[in-house]
Amino acid sequence: MIDRRRFSVAVAGASLLAKNSFAQQAFPDHPIRLVVPYGPGTATDIIARQITAVAQRALGQPFVIDNRPGAGGLTGTEVVARAAPDGYTLVMGTSQTHAISPILFKRSPYDPIRDFTAIVGLAGVPHVLAVGPQLGVNSIAELMALGKSQPGKLTFASTGNGTPAHLAGEIFKREAGFEMTHVPYPGGAQALTDVMAGTVSMVFYPYAALKPFVDGGKLRALATANPTRPVWLPNLQTMPEAGYPKSVMTATFGIYGPANMQADRVARISDAFRQALASPELVSALSVSGTDVQVQSAAELKAFTVTEYDRYKAIVTMSGAKVD
Repeated sequence: MIDRRRFSVAVAGASLLAKNSFAQQAFPDHPIRLVVPYGPGTATDIIARQITAVAQRALGQPFVIDNRPGAGGLTGTEVVARAAPDGYTLVMGTSQTHAISPILFKRSPYDPIRDFTAIVGLAGVPHVLAVGPQLGVNSIAELMALGKSQPGKLTFASTGNGTPAHLAGEIFKREAGFEMTHVPYPGGAQALTDVMAGTVSMVFYPYAALKPFVDGGKLRALATANPTRPVWLPNLQTMPEAGYPKSVMTATFGIYGPANMQADRVARISDAFRQALASPELVSALSVSGTDVQVQSAAELKAFTVTEYDRYKAIVTMSGAKVD
Protein backbone atom coordinates (compact mmCIF):
# COMPACT_ATOMS: atom_id res chain seq x y z
CA MET A 1 0.00 0.00 0.00
CA ILE A 2 2.79 2.41 0.91
CA ASP A 3 4.60 1.67 -2.34
CA ARG A 4 1.41 2.26 -4.32
CA ARG A 5 0.85 5.59 -2.62
CA ARG A 6 4.44 6.65 -3.25
CA PHE A 7 4.09 5.58 -6.84
CA SER A 8 0.87 7.58 -7.24
CA VAL A 9 2.44 10.69 -5.70
CA ALA A 10 5.48 10.35 -7.94
CA VAL A 11 3.31 9.98 -11.03
CA ALA A 12 1.20 13.00 -10.01
CA GLY A 13 4.34 15.07 -9.37
CA ALA A 14 5.84 14.12 -12.70
CA SER A 15 2.58 14.98 -14.42
CA LEU A 16 2.50 18.40 -12.74
CA LEU A 17 6.09 19.11 -13.71
CA ALA A 18 5.33 18.11 -17.29
CA LYS A 19 2.30 20.41 -17.38
CA ASN A 20 4.30 23.32 -15.96
CA SER A 21 7.07 22.69 -18.46
CA PHE A 22 4.60 22.55 -21.33
CA ALA A 23 2.89 25.74 -20.13
CA GLN A 24 6.21 27.57 -20.15
CA GLN A 25 7.13 26.23 -23.58
CA ALA A 26 3.69 27.16 -24.95
CA PHE A 27 3.97 30.85 -24.02
CA PRO A 28 2.23 32.75 -25.42
CA ASP A 29 -0.95 30.72 -25.84
CA HIS A 30 -3.24 33.72 -26.45
CA PRO A 31 -2.91 37.28 -27.81
CA ILE A 32 -0.66 39.80 -26.05
CA ARG A 33 -1.95 43.27 -25.25
CA LEU A 34 0.50 46.03 -26.15
CA VAL A 35 -0.49 49.30 -24.55
CA VAL A 36 0.45 52.34 -26.62
CA PRO A 37 0.22 55.32 -24.26
CA TYR A 38 -0.66 57.73 -27.08
CA GLY A 39 -3.55 58.06 -29.49
CA PRO A 40 -4.09 56.26 -32.82
CA GLY A 41 -2.07 57.74 -35.67
CA THR A 42 0.70 59.15 -33.48
CA ALA A 43 4.31 58.30 -34.27
CA THR A 44 4.46 55.82 -31.37
CA ASP A 45 1.26 54.11 -32.54
CA ILE A 46 2.43 53.82 -36.14
CA ILE A 47 5.84 52.41 -35.17
CA ALA A 48 4.24 49.95 -32.74
CA ARG A 49 1.89 48.64 -35.41
CA GLN A 50 4.66 48.37 -38.01
CA ILE A 51 6.93 46.34 -35.75
CA THR A 52 4.34 44.11 -34.06
CA ALA A 53 2.86 43.14 -37.43
CA VAL A 54 6.17 41.36 -38.13
CA ALA A 55 7.09 40.31 -34.58
CA GLN A 56 3.85 38.41 -34.06
CA ARG A 57 4.82 35.99 -36.82
CA ALA A 58 7.81 34.81 -34.79
CA LEU A 59 5.80 34.83 -31.57
CA GLY A 60 2.92 32.73 -32.90
CA GLN A 61 0.27 34.98 -31.34
CA PRO A 62 -1.06 38.39 -32.38
CA PHE A 63 -0.44 41.65 -30.58
CA VAL A 64 -3.55 43.64 -29.75
CA ILE A 65 -2.82 47.38 -29.69
CA ASP A 66 -4.53 49.18 -26.82
CA ASN A 67 -4.29 52.98 -27.18
CA ARG A 68 -4.38 54.69 -23.76
CA PRO A 69 -3.36 58.36 -24.20
CA GLY A 70 -3.15 60.97 -21.46
CA ALA A 71 -0.84 62.87 -19.11
CA GLY A 72 2.23 62.73 -21.31
CA GLY A 73 2.02 58.94 -21.60
CA LEU A 74 1.64 58.33 -17.86
CA THR A 75 -1.97 57.12 -18.08
CA GLY A 76 -1.38 54.14 -20.35
CA THR A 77 2.03 53.30 -18.93
CA GLU A 78 0.60 53.06 -15.41
CA VAL A 79 -1.82 50.37 -16.62
CA VAL A 80 1.14 48.13 -17.41
CA ALA A 81 2.98 48.96 -14.18
CA ARG A 82 -0.05 47.61 -12.27
CA ALA A 83 -0.67 44.55 -14.49
CA ALA A 84 0.17 40.93 -13.69
CA PRO A 85 3.78 40.12 -14.68
CA ASP A 86 2.75 37.22 -16.91
CA GLY A 87 3.95 38.68 -20.21
CA TYR A 88 0.47 39.24 -21.62
CA THR A 89 0.36 43.01 -20.92
CA LEU A 90 3.22 45.12 -22.26
CA VAL A 91 3.83 48.76 -23.07
CA MET A 92 5.47 50.54 -25.96
CA GLY A 93 7.65 52.71 -23.74
CA THR A 94 9.34 55.88 -24.94
CA SER A 95 11.81 58.43 -23.67
CA GLN A 96 8.73 60.46 -22.72
CA THR A 97 7.09 57.71 -20.63
CA HIS A 98 10.26 56.36 -18.99
CA ALA A 99 12.30 59.54 -18.54
CA ILE A 100 10.67 62.90 -19.22
CA SER A 101 7.09 62.58 -17.89
CA PRO A 102 7.97 60.86 -14.58
CA ILE A 103 10.30 63.80 -13.90
CA LEU A 104 8.11 66.53 -15.35
CA PHE A 105 4.90 65.71 -13.48
CA LYS A 106 4.93 66.39 -9.76
CA ARG A 107 3.10 63.17 -8.96
CA SER A 108 4.17 60.33 -11.23
CA PRO A 109 2.04 57.18 -10.66
CA TYR A 110 5.00 54.87 -11.23
CA ASP A 111 8.75 54.54 -10.99
CA PRO A 112 10.14 54.06 -14.53
CA ILE A 113 12.90 51.73 -13.32
CA ARG A 114 11.51 49.87 -10.30
CA ASP A 115 8.00 49.20 -11.64
CA PHE A 116 8.96 47.67 -15.01
CA THR A 117 10.84 44.84 -16.65
CA ALA A 118 12.90 46.07 -19.59
CA ILE A 119 12.46 43.59 -22.47
CA VAL A 120 13.92 44.91 -25.72
CA GLY A 121 14.97 48.26 -27.20
CA LEU A 122 13.55 48.85 -30.68
CA ALA A 123 14.22 52.16 -32.37
CA GLY A 124 14.93 55.87 -32.20
CA VAL A 125 13.50 58.90 -33.98
CA PRO A 126 15.97 61.80 -34.02
CA HIS A 127 14.67 65.35 -34.01
CA VAL A 128 15.77 67.66 -36.80
CA LEU A 129 16.35 71.41 -36.48
CA ALA A 130 14.36 73.21 -39.17
CA VAL A 131 13.77 76.88 -40.02
CA GLY A 132 11.48 78.72 -42.41
CA PRO A 133 12.96 80.23 -45.59
CA GLN A 134 11.96 83.72 -44.40
CA LEU A 135 14.64 83.53 -41.72
CA GLY A 136 17.28 83.70 -44.45
CA VAL A 137 19.74 81.17 -42.98
CA ASN A 138 21.06 78.02 -44.62
CA SER A 139 23.32 76.57 -41.94
CA ILE A 140 23.90 76.37 -38.20
CA ALA A 141 26.76 78.85 -38.61
CA GLU A 142 24.44 81.41 -40.21
CA LEU A 143 21.83 80.80 -37.53
CA MET A 144 24.45 81.42 -34.85
CA ALA A 145 25.56 84.65 -36.51
CA LEU A 146 21.97 85.88 -36.65
CA GLY A 147 21.29 84.95 -33.03
CA LYS A 148 24.38 86.70 -31.73
CA SER A 149 23.87 89.81 -33.84
CA GLN A 150 20.27 90.23 -32.71
CA PRO A 151 19.98 88.91 -29.14
CA GLY A 152 16.44 87.96 -28.15
CA LYS A 153 15.07 88.01 -31.71
CA LEU A 154 14.98 84.26 -32.32
CA THR A 155 12.14 82.04 -31.16
CA PHE A 156 11.59 78.28 -31.15
CA ALA A 157 8.33 76.35 -31.33
CA SER A 158 7.34 73.24 -29.41
CA THR A 159 4.32 71.03 -28.91
CA GLY A 160 4.07 71.99 -25.26
CA ASN A 161 5.93 72.62 -22.05
CA GLY A 162 8.40 69.84 -21.26
CA THR A 163 8.05 68.05 -24.60
CA PRO A 164 11.19 66.90 -26.46
CA ALA A 165 10.86 69.85 -28.87
CA HIS A 166 10.86 72.24 -25.91
CA LEU A 167 13.77 70.57 -24.15
CA ALA A 168 15.83 70.44 -27.35
CA GLY A 169 15.40 74.19 -27.80
CA GLU A 170 16.37 74.87 -24.19
CA ILE A 171 19.56 72.83 -24.53
CA PHE A 172 20.50 74.50 -27.81
CA LYS A 173 20.01 78.07 -26.62
CA ARG A 174 22.34 77.43 -23.70
CA GLU A 175 24.97 75.85 -25.92
CA ALA A 176 24.56 78.62 -28.50
CA GLY A 177 25.02 81.29 -25.85
CA PHE A 178 22.19 83.62 -26.79
CA GLU A 179 18.62 84.07 -25.63
CA MET A 180 15.67 82.55 -27.53
CA THR A 181 11.99 82.66 -26.65
CA HIS A 182 10.01 79.44 -26.29
CA VAL A 183 6.64 79.43 -28.09
CA PRO A 184 4.52 76.40 -27.07
CA TYR A 185 1.66 75.05 -29.21
CA PRO A 186 -1.05 72.49 -28.45
CA GLY A 187 0.01 70.42 -31.46
CA GLY A 188 2.61 70.04 -34.18
CA ALA A 189 0.52 71.20 -37.14
CA GLN A 190 0.17 74.81 -35.99
CA ALA A 191 3.77 74.91 -34.78
CA LEU A 192 5.09 73.91 -38.21
CA THR A 193 2.70 76.27 -39.98
CA ASP A 194 4.02 79.23 -37.99
CA VAL A 195 7.67 78.24 -38.58
CA MET A 196 6.96 78.05 -42.33
CA ALA A 197 5.25 81.45 -42.18
CA GLY A 198 8.17 83.01 -40.32
CA THR A 199 6.10 83.78 -37.22
CA VAL A 200 8.46 81.55 -35.24
CA SER A 201 12.14 81.12 -36.12
CA MET A 202 12.76 77.39 -35.75
CA VAL A 203 11.65 74.04 -34.41
CA PHE A 204 13.21 70.73 -33.36
CA TYR A 205 10.88 68.02 -34.65
CA PRO A 206 10.86 64.40 -35.95
CA TYR A 207 11.86 64.31 -39.60
CA ALA A 208 8.83 62.32 -40.83
CA ALA A 209 6.58 65.33 -40.17
CA LEU A 210 9.11 67.79 -41.61
CA LYS A 211 10.03 65.87 -44.78
CA PRO A 212 7.18 66.91 -47.11
CA PHE A 213 7.74 70.58 -46.22
CA VAL A 214 11.52 70.28 -46.57
CA ASP A 215 11.09 68.58 -49.95
CA GLY A 216 8.65 71.32 -50.98
CA GLY A 217 11.01 74.14 -49.98
CA LYS A 218 8.75 75.40 -47.19
CA LEU A 219 11.23 74.43 -44.47
CA ARG A 220 15.02 74.11 -44.36
CA ALA A 221 16.63 71.31 -42.38
CA LEU A 222 19.85 72.58 -40.79
CA ALA A 223 20.98 69.63 -38.66
CA THR A 224 19.82 66.44 -37.03
CA ALA A 225 19.84 66.22 -33.23
CA ASN A 226 21.34 62.74 -33.37
CA PRO A 227 24.81 61.63 -32.26
CA THR A 228 25.46 60.22 -35.74
CA ARG A 229 24.06 60.82 -39.22
CA PRO A 230 20.97 58.69 -39.87
CA VAL A 231 21.05 56.48 -42.97
CA TRP A 232 18.03 58.37 -44.30
CA LEU A 233 19.78 61.78 -43.93
CA PRO A 234 23.41 60.99 -44.79
CA ASN A 235 24.22 64.49 -46.06
CA LEU A 236 22.80 66.48 -43.15
CA GLN A 237 25.27 67.35 -40.40
CA THR A 238 24.52 66.51 -36.80
CA MET A 239 24.31 69.01 -33.96
CA PRO A 240 27.48 67.53 -32.39
CA GLU A 241 29.29 67.91 -35.74
CA ALA A 242 28.20 71.55 -35.81
CA GLY A 243 29.80 72.07 -32.40
CA TYR A 244 26.85 71.44 -30.07
CA PRO A 245 27.44 68.00 -28.50
CA LYS A 246 24.74 68.40 -25.83
CA SER A 247 22.00 69.27 -28.32
CA VAL A 248 20.98 65.67 -28.86
CA MET A 249 17.28 64.79 -28.84
CA THR A 250 16.16 61.38 -30.03
CA ALA A 251 12.82 59.87 -29.12
CA THR A 252 13.50 56.24 -28.20
CA PHE A 253 11.14 53.26 -28.19
CA GLY A 254 11.28 49.97 -26.31
CA ILE A 255 9.10 47.19 -24.97
CA TYR A 256 8.57 46.97 -21.20
CA GLY A 257 6.48 44.70 -19.01
CA PRO A 258 5.47 44.86 -15.36
CA ALA A 259 8.20 44.29 -12.78
CA ASN A 260 9.25 40.71 -11.94
CA MET A 261 8.49 39.03 -15.26
CA GLN A 262 9.88 35.52 -15.75
CA ALA A 263 13.21 35.50 -17.57
CA ASP A 264 12.10 32.88 -20.11
CA ARG A 265 9.11 34.98 -21.14
CA VAL A 266 11.25 38.09 -21.43
CA ALA A 267 13.62 36.14 -23.68
CA ARG A 268 10.73 34.79 -25.80
CA ILE A 269 9.26 38.24 -26.43
CA SER A 270 12.66 39.84 -26.96
CA ASP A 271 13.64 37.21 -29.51
CA ALA A 272 10.46 37.78 -31.53
CA PHE A 273 11.14 41.51 -31.78
CA ARG A 274 14.80 40.97 -32.59
CA GLN A 275 13.83 38.64 -35.43
CA ALA A 276 11.36 41.23 -36.72
CA LEU A 277 13.95 44.01 -36.72
CA ALA A 278 16.35 41.81 -38.68
CA SER A 279 13.92 42.03 -41.61
CA PRO A 280 15.32 44.28 -44.38
CA GLU A 281 11.76 45.10 -45.47
CA LEU A 282 10.79 46.34 -42.01
CA VAL A 283 14.02 48.30 -41.58
CA SER A 284 13.40 49.97 -44.95
CA ALA A 285 9.79 50.81 -44.06
CA LEU A 286 10.88 52.36 -40.76
CA SER A 287 13.60 54.39 -42.48
CA VAL A 288 10.99 56.02 -44.72
CA SER A 289 9.40 57.53 -41.61
CA GLY A 290 12.74 58.70 -40.21
CA THR A 291 13.06 55.85 -37.72
CA ASP A 292 16.41 54.23 -36.92
CA VAL A 293 16.45 50.61 -35.76
CA GLN A 294 18.33 50.46 -32.44
CA VAL A 295 18.01 46.94 -31.03
CA GLN A 296 18.96 46.56 -27.36
CA SER A 297 18.92 43.50 -25.13
CA ALA A 298 16.91 43.54 -21.91
CA ALA A 299 20.02 44.39 -19.89
CA GLU A 300 21.05 47.11 -22.35
CA LEU A 301 17.58 48.64 -22.35
CA LYS A 302 17.48 48.70 -18.55
CA ALA A 303 20.87 50.41 -18.34
CA PHE A 304 19.89 52.85 -21.10
CA THR A 305 16.64 53.72 -19.28
CA VAL A 306 18.58 54.56 -16.12
CA THR A 307 21.03 56.73 -18.07
CA GLU A 308 18.28 58.54 -19.97
CA TYR A 309 16.32 59.19 -16.76
CA ASP A 310 19.37 60.80 -15.17
CA ARG A 311 20.12 62.82 -18.32
CA TYR A 312 16.58 64.15 -18.65
CA LYS A 313 16.39 64.94 -14.95
CA ALA A 314 19.25 67.38 -15.45
CA ILE A 315 17.68 68.78 -18.64
CA VAL A 316 14.23 69.29 -17.12
CA THR A 317 15.75 70.95 -14.06
CA MET A 318 17.83 73.24 -16.26
CA SER A 319 14.80 74.18 -18.40
CA GLY A 320 12.58 74.95 -15.42
CA ALA A 321 9.71 73.07 -17.11
CA LYS A 322 6.93 71.88 -14.77
CA VAL A 323 3.53 70.28 -15.19
CA ASP A 324 1.05 70.09 -12.30
